[in-house]
Amino acid sequence: MQSYLSSYEMSWKGFMTTISQGALADAEAALTSALGEAAVITTPVVLGDYTADTYWPALYAKAAGTPIARPDVVVRPRTEEDVATVLAIAHEQRIPVVPWGGGSGTQGGSLAINGGIVIDLRSLAEVIEIDETSMTVTVQAGKNGRELEAQLNTRGLMLPHYPASVEWATVGGYIAARGSGVLSTRYGKIEDLVLSLRVATPAGGLMETIGVPRHAMGPELADPHDGEMGLARDVFLTRPLWGLAETAPYLHDGRAATIPEAILAHGGDAQPQRDAFAALSPDDQANLHLFLLSLTREPKVRVAR
Repeated sequence: MQSYLSSYEMSWKGFMTTISQGALADAEAALTSALGEAAVITTPVVLGDYTADTYWPALYAKAAGTPIARPDVVVRPRTEEDVATVLAIAHEQRIPVVPWGGGSGTQGGSLAINGGIVIDLRSLAEVIEIDETSMTVTVQAGKNGRELEAQLNTRGLMLPHYPASVEWATVGGYIAARGSGVLSTRYGKIEDLVLSLRVATPAGGLMETIGVPRHAMGPELADPHDGEMGLARDVFLTRPLWGLAETAPYLHDGRAATIPEAILAHGGDAQPQRDAFAALSPDDQANLHLFLLSLTREPKVRVAR
């Protein structure tokens, strides 16, 4: 067992780099000044809680007293702006950053194999809005999956993403892992359910991606990523828009047989767009329909007039 684990340790160490202790001290001081002492943790006992997720070599190494990864600092941001501040300081000092959600990952993706900073996002757990007209929920990245499901259930709603890790995982973790769940064969994976993201980037602060569903136009900012492009601050989840990426029926509950019917059935925040579409001539509506079909993953279809 020990020799088998050693091969894993060697593979991890091949990716490890050395952090300047001076830069680390400067980063810790800057973080404490910006966020306060309570949000910046260097206590060895607490750091030990972040040495393993559910990746079995990490669990084994932790139990043996020789963890394969350990952060130098854990930061627990209280606001979205705190997340951007942490990334800006880390970027300036060239300190690696790893986000931590529920610690339920099975592949070691949340482990700080290079040391540096772990951002524990679980304090950002607010459900910002549940829109029962558009059937969307806006939620911060640190929200626990089971808690979110329970809140939606009180309104007779559900989240179509239900992974085996729902008891421990966070919404941000769902997206970072590009996860699937027991309902994914019907509703798609998590990236099919994300409408937009608000993201903290290392050099650019806070930004929002365009509020459109996933489509086949190439890589987009709303796609999950490895942290190179930024750290999800909170996410805007929706059931898939069956039509632009899939096939009929359309709308969340399958009420529409065509894309135009789906557009005309919308209300709420989409009412102005619905009215603008209704005001178009039949030819212009058909041309717009053709354009929307050009965004699908399906073969192009000619619209009968």
